[in-house]
Amino acid sequence: MAGTSIGMSIPYLIGTLLRERLHGWLEKKWPKEIALIKLAAKGSWFKQFRVVALLRISPFPYAMLNYTVTVAQIKFNPYICGSVFGMAPEALINIYSGRLILTLADLKYHNHRMTTVEIVYNVISVTVAALMAIGFTIYAKRALDDIQSSESKCSEPAGIAHGSAELRDRHQECSNASSVQTGVV
Repeated sequence: MAGTSIGMSIPYLIGTLLRERLHGWLEKKWPKEIALIKLAAKGSWFKQFRVVALLRISPFPYAMLNYTVTVAQIKFNPYICGSVFGMAPEALINIYSGRLILTLADLKYHNHRMTTVEIVYNVISVTVAALMAIGFTIYAKRALDDIQSSESKCSEPAGIAHGSAELRDRHQECSNASSVQTGVV
């Protein structure tokens, strides 16, 4: 995880230097994801942390996320914390997968025999790991969609007077909706 954190920090620092060049290219390639990350950048530390963690769990490419957050101007601390938190499930699954591959190699090349308990344990563990990977991905996609839909509902509508009661009511509904959304994670 320390190496991964360093590996995420370097593209972040490079991205801050090349922010303007990256902006146009990323907006063409992933407009929906860039819009979501820009919405998160306007929020609090926790909101930025949450979106980065969810994007790390989702199938959004890691390399692009490292540069995208600089374009969206997400702060460094929520980026690193959210990245480490979001990568933890994948790291655990990778560690378990490596251990399972080692066990299977021992079976084949070292004439190792597995007990019934080991077989049951490995079958259950593979099933749980697969379900967790699928579950985390589905949860991340839904949570990101919820964040994006709540943000789009709460944008300033055209045609409503700035100080009107209708606008105040709409802002109240949006603040209530965003507090409910924050409690999901």
